[in-house]
Amino acid sequence: MKPKTSRQEQQARAKRLYISGKETRKSIAQIIGCTEKTLRNWIDKFEWDALRNIETITRKQLLAEAYKQLRAVNTEIAKNGGIPNKELSDAKSILRKEIELLSDNPIHIYTETYDALLEFTKANEPSIYKPLAEVMEQHIQRLLKENQ
Repeated sequence: MKPKTSRQEQQARAKRLYISGKETRKSIAQIIGCTEKTLRNWIDKFEWDALRNIETITRKQLLAEAYKQLRAVNTEIAKNGGIPNKELSDAKSILRKEIELLSDNPIHIYTETYDALLEFTKANEPSIYKPLAEVMEQHIQRLLKENQ
């Protein structure tokens, strides 16, 4: 016969199961041996819904949202003739830092480096400028797909 689990152990197990989002409240209650009402009380009392929301937001989702916001900022800058106001410039800077923190491949660093290299190539080796630009664009597109 299996030993009875303590209330704390039940709560801890219920919390893990609930936050993972893989089980229904009914099945969690059955698994840990409590009523659904007790489980609901714990969820409310200990604010497990907030923890569940935090747990289910992935780094990949945060990164995708940051890129979406950066595209929106860049669109606004383009509408203003390519010249950002202070608010847009600040927003862009914050988003770039967020992307860098979240990303394994900080794409903005690649694009800045590629832009500088292409500018140099165009001025000093114009014959290889176009093929190099195409290869660099392919690389950026591959990185973007990996980060989605």
